[in-house]
Amino acid sequence: MRHAEPQPAGPLTAMDLFGDALLMALSELTTPSVILMILAGTLVGLVFGVIPGLQTVTALSVFLPLTFWWDPKLAMYFFAGIIGSAGNGGSITAILLNMPGTAQNAATMIEGYPMTKRGESVFALNLSASASLLGAMVGVVVLVALLPVFSPILLKFGPAETFWIGVFGLACLVISVSGSMLKGLIAVSLGVVLSIIGLGGPGLPTGRLTFGSSYLLDGLNLVVIVIGLLVVSEAFMLLTERRGTKPAAKSRTEAAITGTEPAGAQPPDNWRSQMKRGLTEPMRHPATFFRSSFLGTFVGTIPGVGGSVAQFMAYNVAQTTSRHPEEYGHGSKEGLIATESAINAKEGGSLFPTFLFGIPGTAEMALVLAAWQIHGMQPGPMFLTNHADLAWALILGLVIANLINSAITVAASPVLSRVPTIDVRWVAPVVLVTSCVAVYAIRQNFLDIVVVFAAGLLGVVQKKYGYPVIGTVVGFVIGSVIERNFNFALQTSIGDPAVFVNSVISVVLAAGSALVVLIGIRRYIRSRRRGMP
Repeated sequence: MRHAEPQPAGPLTAMDLFGDALLMALSELTTPSVILMILAGTLVGLVFGVIPGLQTVTALSVFLPLTFWWDPKLAMYFFAGIIGSAGNGGSITAILLNMPGTAQNAATMIEGYPMTKRGESVFALNLSASASLLGAMVGVVVLVALLPVFSPILLKFGPAETFWIGVFGLACLVISVSGSMLKGLIAVSLGVVLSIIGLGGPGLPTGRLTFGSSYLLDGLNLVVIVIGLLVVSEAFMLLTERRGTKPAAKSRTEAAITGTEPAGAQPPDNWRSQMKRGLTEPMRHPATFFRSSFLGTFVGTIPGVGGSVAQFMAYNVAQTTSRHPEEYGHGSKEGLIATESAINAKEGGSLFPTFLFGIPGTAEMALVLAAWQIHGMQPGPMFLTNHADLAWALILGLVIANLINSAITVAASPVLSRVPTIDVRWVAPVVLVTSCVAVYAIRQNFLDIVVVFAAGLLGVVQKKYGYPVIGTVVGFVIGSVIERNFNFALQTSIGDPAVFVNSVISVVLAAGSALVVLIGIRRYIRSRRRGMP
């Protein structure tokens, strides 16, 4: 049955949000149908998150048509379960296999996989579960606290401000990638170049770097590039291992599980000790945790930016402000806390523009809007006043989904930690097959499979010669954000470039980007003087 659209009421007030709708939503959490829908959505999100290539959007797209026959509240609880768990599922493979399940888990593998190689996979999984859950709580608390007063601030973020957010993120990325800064710059630039392939220019679209191919006119698909560079490349690397396995990761993981270690080596903690430390680790770094959670929530409020940007911005800021930046890239606890707390806090932030203005903050929120419209509800400024019950279904469903997901991850972590001990001669082919199926399912285009393998080979070359693959991935993601908002800003100003410095927010972000560039140049000059790369 479709949800009838009530007549518009007055503007949103605190009573609209915290009145009868909240009490009704809390009482519904005890009903079997609601619990079942949240649990089902959580399990679906975990499955789609763990399998590389099956993104959150894919899961939502598959089940969106079914919501026509569901009660709207139950549909929101189900969607909340998927949104709240898919990112966590993607972290599992990022930590254990160095293969992010979703694009927004790319930064997780930077610190998570080195922990696995040290025999601390149980610790990393529990830290991820704890930081993700607490980050989601922060995002929801900020959402609920600021919904009635946040609209004037959010309205100030237009295309020009979003453009500078992207520029600032790229500048931070270049100076934060591990290894040579010059190689980092080249890798990031390569990602930006890949992002401009296809039709470009708002006035007279022309093909760029298409070489006469009609396939390339639509540009390279984000999921295809991310899977190719991060997942397929790692599968190729695993297949080329001489012994078919990763000996260091395997031996250390087995030692952690069994409590044994070769003579003369320092034994890792057993899995029980790792579980306890992992669950409490985020609160041992409160500054990193809260800063990353608030930053993730903030970035989530900006339409079109997405979880990849939120995660890398939090990671870059954490590394810049850390007392031990040399640990980053080698299994830093702070780095993993920053990425995992930001990615789940982002979900709460993405609900801001969705609830207040009917503007999807992420691709996932676009499908939530589609579900509302299927039931005859009109997104926009009056949605919270007219449908506060559905808003609470999403908010509370997100919280419960994160609780369930974290509990599953914690309980299964000792078993999951054995995944790196499996012979990769069996793992890698399975990953390659699922990657092909996933990319073909997006657009049903065989050439996407060709591109995903080409991107995988590019990733192998970059890894062998020390060019950070992560830089290319994030350059690709942020490059499209920068170009899209650059064109939008010029269109809104009828070609006047002053639009990029017309607001205080734009000026502050531009100054911050310039400062980061100067810091990078200074750091590069110092390293050259010392004879370092």
